[in-house]
Amino acid sequence: MAGTTGTGSGNSVVSWICWPEGLGCVEDGGIRLATRLEHGDVHLALTASTDARFRRRLLAPLYVLAVLPRSFRLGRRTTLEIAELADSPLLLTRRDFASREWFDAACQLAHLRPRVLLESGAPSTLVALARVGYGIAVVPSNVRIPRNGVRAVPLVQRGAPIGRWLSLAWDPRRFLAPYAEDFVEELVVYTTRVSAKPAFARRAPALPRPKETPSDQSF
Repeated sequence: MAGTTGTGSGNSVVSWICWPEGLGCVEDGGIRLATRLEHGDVHLALTASTDARFRRRLLAPLYVLAVLPRSFRLGRRTTLEIAELADSPLLLTRRDFASREWFDAACQLAHLRPRVLLESGAPSTLVALARVGYGIAVVPSNVRIPRNGVRAVPLVQRGAPIGRWLSLAWDPRRFLAPYAEDFVEELVVYTTRVSAKPAFARRAPALPRPKETPSDQSF
Protein backbone atom coordinates (compact mmCIF):
# COMPACT_ATOMS: atom_id res chain seq x y z
CA MET A 1 0.00 0.00 0.00
CA ALA A 2 1.19 3.49 -0.77
CA GLY A 3 0.31 6.90 0.55
CA THR A 4 -0.47 8.08 4.04
CA THR A 5 -3.79 7.85 5.84
CA GLY A 6 -4.30 8.71 9.49
CA THR A 7 -6.30 6.24 11.52
CA GLY A 8 -7.64 7.12 14.96
CA SER A 9 -8.24 4.49 17.58
CA GLY A 10 -9.39 4.22 21.14
CA ASN A 11 -6.38 3.53 23.35
CA SER A 12 -5.02 -0.04 23.20
CA VAL A 13 -6.83 -1.01 20.01
CA VAL A 14 -3.40 -1.05 18.40
CA SER A 15 -2.48 -4.01 20.59
CA TRP A 16 -4.37 -6.38 18.32
CA ILE A 17 -4.15 -4.70 14.91
CA CYS A 18 -1.17 -4.98 12.59
CA TRP A 19 -1.17 -1.66 10.74
CA PRO A 20 -0.19 -1.86 7.05
CA GLU A 21 2.44 0.41 5.56
CA GLY A 22 0.96 3.79 4.65
CA LEU A 23 -1.41 3.93 7.61
CA GLY A 24 -0.40 6.01 10.60
CA CYS A 25 -2.15 5.52 13.93
CA VAL A 26 -3.23 8.17 16.41
CA GLU A 27 -4.39 7.00 19.86
CA ASP A 28 -7.02 9.02 21.68
CA GLY A 29 -9.99 8.65 23.99
CA GLY A 30 -13.02 7.36 22.13
CA ILE A 31 -15.13 10.46 22.82
CA ARG A 32 -12.61 12.78 21.11
CA LEU A 33 -12.26 10.66 17.98
CA ALA A 34 -15.46 11.99 16.39
CA THR A 35 -14.03 15.52 16.55
CA ARG A 36 -10.75 14.39 15.02
CA LEU A 37 -12.65 12.65 12.22
CA GLU A 38 -14.83 15.70 11.53
CA HIS A 39 -11.79 18.01 11.36
CA GLY A 40 -9.90 15.70 9.04
CA ASP A 41 -7.14 14.95 11.56
CA VAL A 42 -7.74 11.26 10.82
CA HIS A 43 -9.42 9.55 7.87
CA LEU A 44 -10.66 6.47 9.73
CA ALA A 45 -11.65 6.06 13.36
CA LEU A 46 -12.16 2.95 15.46
CA THR A 47 -15.04 4.04 17.62
CA ALA A 48 -18.25 2.94 19.29
CA SER A 49 -19.93 6.24 18.41
CA THR A 50 -23.16 6.14 16.41
CA ASP A 51 -22.72 9.68 15.05
CA ALA A 52 -24.99 9.97 12.00
CA ARG A 53 -22.51 12.22 10.18
CA PHE A 54 -20.22 9.28 9.50
CA ARG A 55 -20.40 6.04 7.60
CA ARG A 56 -19.15 2.91 9.27
CA ARG A 57 -18.55 -0.81 9.15
CA LEU A 58 -19.35 -2.84 12.24
CA LEU A 59 -16.41 -4.79 13.61
CA ALA A 60 -17.08 -6.47 16.95
CA PRO A 61 -18.95 -6.06 20.24
CA LEU A 62 -17.08 -3.91 22.75
CA TYR A 63 -17.74 -4.88 26.37
CA VAL A 64 -16.85 -3.18 29.64
CA LEU A 65 -14.76 -5.67 31.62
CA ALA A 66 -13.72 -6.03 35.23
CA VAL A 67 -10.16 -7.34 35.31
CA LEU A 68 -9.08 -8.83 38.61
CA PRO A 69 -6.65 -11.39 40.03
CA ARG A 70 -7.79 -15.00 39.74
CA SER A 71 -7.43 -15.28 43.51
CA PHE A 72 -10.22 -12.72 44.09
CA ARG A 73 -13.57 -14.19 45.02
CA LEU A 74 -15.34 -12.20 42.31
CA GLY A 75 -12.87 -13.51 39.73
CA ARG A 76 -14.62 -16.86 39.73
CA ARG A 77 -17.83 -15.40 38.32
CA THR A 78 -19.01 -15.67 34.72
CA THR A 79 -20.34 -12.10 34.77
CA LEU A 80 -20.44 -9.38 37.42
CA GLU A 81 -23.36 -7.16 38.29
CA ILE A 82 -22.10 -3.61 38.54
CA ALA A 83 -23.59 -3.27 42.04
CA GLU A 84 -21.17 -5.99 43.22
CA LEU A 85 -18.27 -3.54 42.78
CA ALA A 86 -19.62 -1.21 45.50
CA ASP A 87 -17.00 -2.08 48.13
CA SER A 88 -14.02 -2.70 45.83
CA PRO A 89 -11.17 -0.27 45.00
CA LEU A 90 -11.44 0.48 41.28
CA LEU A 91 -8.84 1.34 38.65
CA LEU A 92 -10.64 3.33 35.95
CA THR A 93 -9.86 4.87 32.59
CA ARG A 94 -10.14 8.63 32.14
CA ARG A 95 -13.53 10.18 31.49
CA ASP A 96 -12.75 10.80 27.81
CA PHE A 97 -12.98 7.05 27.20
CA ALA A 98 -16.37 5.98 25.86
CA SER A 99 -16.27 2.86 28.04
CA ARG A 100 -15.83 5.07 31.12
CA GLU A 101 -18.89 7.05 30.07
CA TRP A 102 -20.93 3.83 29.86
CA PHE A 103 -19.58 2.67 33.23
CA ASP A 104 -20.46 5.97 34.92
CA ALA A 105 -23.96 5.89 33.45
CA ALA A 106 -24.47 2.34 34.74
CA CYS A 107 -23.24 3.38 38.20
CA GLN A 108 -25.69 6.25 38.23
CA LEU A 109 -28.58 3.97 37.33
CA ALA A 110 -27.54 1.53 40.05
CA HIS A 111 -27.17 4.37 42.59
CA LEU A 112 -23.58 3.26 43.04
CA ARG A 113 -20.77 5.60 44.07
CA PRO A 114 -17.62 3.77 43.00
CA ARG A 115 -14.46 3.74 45.12
CA VAL A 116 -11.99 5.14 42.57
CA LEU A 117 -8.41 4.37 43.50
CA LEU A 118 -6.81 5.55 40.24
CA GLU A 119 -7.75 7.04 36.85
CA SER A 120 -5.41 6.54 33.89
CA GLY A 121 -5.24 7.03 30.15
CA ALA A 122 -3.35 3.75 29.79
CA PRO A 123 -5.67 0.75 30.23
CA SER A 124 -2.74 -1.65 30.07
CA THR A 125 -1.33 0.02 33.19
CA LEU A 126 -4.63 -0.51 34.99
CA VAL A 127 -4.58 -4.19 34.04
CA ALA A 128 -1.00 -4.53 35.31
CA LEU A 129 -1.97 -2.96 38.64
CA ALA A 130 -4.98 -5.26 38.94
CA ARG A 131 -2.70 -8.22 38.29
CA VAL A 132 -0.66 -7.46 41.42
CA GLY A 133 -3.76 -6.90 43.55
CA TYR A 134 -4.07 -3.11 43.75
CA GLY A 135 -7.74 -3.20 42.79
CA ILE A 136 -10.19 -4.11 40.05
CA ALA A 137 -9.49 -2.58 36.64
CA VAL A 138 -12.51 -1.52 34.58
CA VAL A 139 -11.46 -1.43 30.93
CA PRO A 140 -12.93 -1.89 27.44
CA SER A 141 -12.63 -5.34 25.93
CA ASN A 142 -10.27 -4.24 23.14
CA VAL A 143 -7.47 -4.06 25.72
CA ARG A 144 -4.98 -6.90 25.64
CA ILE A 145 -5.55 -9.10 28.69
CA PRO A 146 -2.64 -11.28 29.94
CA ARG A 147 -3.28 -15.00 29.86
CA ASN A 148 -1.87 -15.56 33.34
CA GLY A 149 -2.62 -13.96 36.69
CA VAL A 150 -5.88 -12.16 35.92
CA ARG A 151 -9.36 -12.91 34.72
CA ALA A 152 -11.55 -10.63 32.62
CA VAL A 153 -15.22 -10.73 33.58
CA PRO A 154 -17.94 -8.86 31.63
CA LEU A 155 -19.87 -6.29 33.66
CA VAL A 156 -23.64 -6.43 33.44
CA GLN A 157 -26.54 -4.42 34.78
CA ARG A 158 -29.56 -6.50 35.68
CA GLY A 159 -28.17 -9.20 33.41
CA ALA A 160 -27.68 -6.92 30.40
CA PRO A 161 -24.13 -6.38 29.11
CA ILE A 162 -22.57 -2.92 29.35
CA GLY A 163 -21.07 -1.93 26.01
CA ARG A 164 -21.66 -1.17 22.36
CA TRP A 165 -20.48 -2.36 18.99
CA LEU A 166 -17.11 -1.14 17.78
CA SER A 167 -17.02 0.17 14.23
CA LEU A 168 -14.57 1.66 11.76
CA ALA A 169 -15.96 5.05 10.74
CA TRP A 170 -15.10 7.62 8.07
CA ASP A 171 -16.45 10.97 6.90
CA PRO A 172 -18.16 10.55 3.49
CA ARG A 173 -17.41 14.20 2.66
CA ARG A 174 -13.69 13.46 2.54
CA PHE A 175 -11.68 11.46 0.02
CA LEU A 176 -10.70 7.98 1.15
CA ALA A 177 -7.80 6.43 -0.73
CA PRO A 178 -8.34 3.00 -2.35
CA TYR A 179 -5.75 1.38 -0.08
CA ALA A 180 -7.68 2.71 2.93
CA GLU A 181 -10.87 1.16 1.54
CA ASP A 182 -9.01 -2.16 1.22
CA PHE A 183 -7.90 -1.81 4.84
CA VAL A 184 -11.51 -1.36 5.95
CA GLU A 185 -12.57 -4.58 4.21
CA GLU A 186 -9.61 -6.54 5.56
CA LEU A 187 -10.17 -5.31 9.10
CA VAL A 188 -13.83 -6.39 9.00
CA VAL A 189 -12.76 -9.92 8.06
CA TYR A 190 -9.99 -9.99 10.67
CA THR A 191 -12.08 -8.77 13.61
CA THR A 192 -14.89 -11.19 12.75
CA ARG A 193 -12.37 -14.00 13.10
CA VAL A 194 -10.62 -12.91 16.32
CA SER A 195 -13.46 -11.34 18.30
CA ALA A 196 -14.94 -14.72 19.23
CA LYS A 197 -11.66 -16.10 20.60
CA PRO A 198 -11.39 -14.51 24.08
CA ALA A 199 -12.99 -16.58 26.84
CA PHE A 200 -15.04 -13.62 28.09
CA ALA A 201 -16.64 -13.26 24.64
CA ARG A 202 -18.07 -16.76 24.95
CA ARG A 203 -19.40 -16.08 28.47
CA ALA A 204 -20.81 -12.59 27.96
CA PRO A 205 -24.47 -11.98 27.12
CA ALA A 206 -24.80 -10.95 23.50
CA LEU A 207 -24.75 -7.27 22.64
CA PRO A 208 -27.51 -6.57 20.08
CA ARG A 209 -25.95 -5.95 16.67
CA PRO A 210 -27.02 -2.59 15.19
CA LYS A 211 -28.67 -2.63 11.80
CA GLU A 212 -26.50 -1.73 8.82
CA THR A 213 -27.80 -0.21 5.60
CA PRO A 214 -26.02 -0.14 2.22
CA SER A 215 -25.58 3.63 2.51
CA ASP A 216 -23.83 3.22 5.86
CA GLN A 217 -21.18 1.04 4.26
CA SER A 218 -20.56 2.85 0.96
CA PHE A 219 -17.34 4.82 0.56
